[in-house]
Amino acid sequence: MAHVQPEWKQIQENTFRRWCTQRLRSRDMQIDNLSEDLSDGLRLIALLEALSQKKIGRYNKKPRLRAQKLENCGLCLDFIKSEGVHVVNIGNEDIVDGNLKLILGLVWTLILHYQINVGFQDDTEEGSSKQTPKQILLAWIQEKLPEKRIRNFTTDWNSGVNVASLVDAISPGVCPEHATMDESNALENATLAMDRAEQWLEIPQVLTPQELVNPNVDELSVMTYLSFFPECKAKPGARESLPNPTPIEETATSSPVEVEESMGMSEMVDLDEHKAEPADEADAPSFDPSTWTAFGPGIEDAHGQAYDEGQFTVRRGSGGSDNNLQVKVVNTSLGKMELPAEIKQNDDDTYTVTYSTAEPGQYLVSVLASGVDIAGSPFAVPVVDVAKVRVDGPKEDLKIGDVVTCHVDASFAGPGDVTATVVTPNGDQQQCQITPLSAGKYKVQTIADKSGKYAVTVAFAGTSVSARPLLINILAESVQPDIDLEVLEAKSGRHLVTLSQVLLSTEIRAVKRTVYEKYPKVHISRIQLRIEARGKALKDSDTVGSLGLKSGSRLYLKDLGPQIGWKTVFVAEYLGPLLIYPLLYARPELIYGDGASSAPYHGVVQIAAACWTLHYAKRLFETLFVHRFSHGTMPLSNLFKNCFYYWGFACLVGYFVNHPLYTPPVFGSAQIGLGLFGFMICEYGNFAIHSHLRDLRPAGKLRLMSLMFYGVVIEV
Repeated sequence: MAHVQPEWKQIQENTFRRWCTQRLRSRDMQIDNLSEDLSDGLRLIALLEALSQKKIGRYNKKPRLRAQKLENCGLCLDFIKSEGVHVVNIGNEDIVDGNLKLILGLVWTLILHYQINVGFQDDTEEGSSKQTPKQILLAWIQEKLPEKRIRNFTTDWNSGVNVASLVDAISPGVCPEHATMDESNALENATLAMDRAEQWLEIPQVLTPQELVNPNVDELSVMTYLSFFPECKAKPGARESLPNPTPIEETATSSPVEVEESMGMSEMVDLDEHKAEPADEADAPSFDPSTWTAFGPGIEDAHGQAYDEGQFTVRRGSGGSDNNLQVKVVNTSLGKMELPAEIKQNDDDTYTVTYSTAEPGQYLVSVLASGVDIAGSPFAVPVVDVAKVRVDGPKEDLKIGDVVTCHVDASFAGPGDVTATVVTPNGDQQQCQITPLSAGKYKVQTIADKSGKYAVTVAFAGTSVSARPLLINILAESVQPDIDLEVLEAKSGRHLVTLSQVLLSTEIRAVKRTVYEKYPKVHISRIQLRIEARGKALKDSDTVGSLGLKSGSRLYLKDLGPQIGWKTVFVAEYLGPLLIYPLLYARPELIYGDGASSAPYHGVVQIAAACWTLHYAKRLFETLFVHRFSHGTMPLSNLFKNCFYYWGFACLVGYFVNHPLYTPPVFGSAQIGLGLFGFMICEYGNFAIHSHLRDLRPAGKLRLMSLMFYGVVIEV
């Protein structure tokens, strides 16, 4: 019977998945399945770098092995701990193995640290740190909606009315329908409110209206969605763009202060036009934000480099005070999280502002004096990371007349344009065409009309991607597509078959199959091919082209004789010791003489019998369920050689250890205990190594995968 996941758990998984995808927008990544998509660590690393605006460091960018995936996930957990986030009950194995329950807990921890806590950082610094994030968020909502008496993050939101009220409280007039909503129309209410929030407050629907009105919705999902509200800001003209906008007026029951509080901090600047003029204009400060100026490379519309510092100068104008200068820096490609900026006051009525550009993207730098943007603010600053641009050329040599195509991936490099130059073998510059494929991806194409090396140089945002151009070899003539091979018998030199139109990329294992189809007298498992009659056997993974074979070349076939399966040989050689040793342990009188079976057993003899049985039972288990063999068969003679060794060794050891005259070790229990401990450690290590080797050879593959050892890739 299939396991049906509870509704609340499915809603939570969907919400957390959408939250991760929303945070990964700048990386051109998305999460479709939390159990699978985080298992290799790559998306988790990207998520952490996007959230923290920091680099994790070196990691495996193409993790194919389990060990590489474990290393990546371990780096992520170490990084999270270094950020001051307390993570418990989850290890890198849980992420690699797709433990959904623990992964959801990890994502919730990230939401708490990088979104909910960040949204109320000022509050926690002022003394609210003793409250939980849930209490702080609830208190903020209760302050915005005092008349609603909201007490939880589940049932109080099912009708959709409170969401609509919150949207209108943040930006009055954006959702005036909240006052007349019928709670029985829950889905209609939630859809209207959440659409308005997404359109005018830029709050992503990590929780859908259908999920919000579901009575089984969990509080973590609702908290995740509502945590976007404290930091949101309404788009300019939001209220006026709606049909029949509701005017905001002061009434006898609403003081200007009450109206200001109901609108939220994001709309306070717009209230000036609704307030009465000061009684004495002389009391108003003489302040003109247009006289404040900012200049310097940190706010210029030129491409900066990631990991550099953005720096600029602000010159003070008329009005305002030294304490009223604010600088807000946001990488809009990564979301709305404000980045730290350092303001240093100089002696000449200027300020030096420095901020970090740790990630590429479109930065928005707002410079405010007394809460008002100065001249030119906000400033758009594009930041790029040319190192994140990848250029791939043709994998093989081309010939004259072919189209040379290079693919450029600048998805994660920030905002910028791709340019390219192509230089022919004669040193002339040749025209090329750049075609956009998708967001940040392009193809560069030109026609090869000369033989030799073509040099392709790609630049992004005016900076060359690589110190050296990409060299592409153009051949004068077409490469010969196929060849003919003759197969002879190695022993006699007799002609067996002729293979026609063999591609140079064909592997020897495929050649063997073709030989067997044309000459079925020798089974494919018995075929061994050589270049010389008495030469070395060719590897199945070798290609015809890599061996230097040409049309008319000869291959020699050796018949390996009767074959037997590797697994059959292993089972036979291990089954003997598993049966022989217990037989000798019983001390048959035929071997040990009369009365041998009644002689007492020393404790170490019993331990030895248990260890022997455990060892060979483990070997049989590994043969049947763990090992993956590179070859299907071996010569039949190996069965007798292997069995003679294992069975004879079992007889030799079993006879003496189980003999009635056997004497225990000289050092007694200490020696026995130490030996038993060493045996268990070795057995565990042996099994662990065999399991790891199994992972290196995926099912159905004959070769092991590449192994990364201290950053070096080793083909095994």
